[in-house]
Amino acid sequence: MLRSISKLAIVLFMIGLVTTAFAGIKAQKFKVSQHKDGHQIWFEAEDYTERLPDNDEFYPVVAKDGAFGQAITRTGNGGGRISYTFDISQAGRKGGEWYFWGRVINPSNTSDFMLIESDPEDKGRIPTAAPFATAGLGNDDRIFERNQGPPWAWGVKPSKEAHIKTLADGKM
Repeated sequence: MLRSISKLAIVLFMIGLVTTAFAGIKAQKFKVSQHKDGHQIWFEAEDYTERLPDNDEFYPVVAKDGAFGQAITRTGNGGGRISYTFDISQAGRKGGEWYFWGRVINPSNTSDFMLIESDPEDKGRIPTAAPFATAGLGNDDRIFERNQGPPWAWGVKPSKEAHIKTLADGKM
């Protein structure tokens, strides 16, 4: 998740979806559920695949009241990246448009971005090495871009932001 997570915290326990693609460094934990005709992939923010750099310089993993697990917070320093990798076929689904939700605390909004390797508009734009600058990223790359909480709230803002992404079949 790519330059993501907001100042106080975000338990990016995404409903209905998936996040970005990078080589797995640790096993991805997630669960799958179904609601009506849709499938959801749920995961916790602390179950990221890769954190760059892999220390607390930008995104510390902390205990947070009301979190379902732990939370990822922001230190206020610009930089860093969080990545998630998993196989959407395990949710019985194929590529196409997916919608991202997250349960967040974001009282002093800072810009957070989400890029998906298989999304045609994001292809080739995911930084692979530090510094993970936001130059070239715009409103269509932002996610959870508003002040929210405390307490925890569902960060949803229809298609003005990066909540809708195109995913490819298979591992993301």
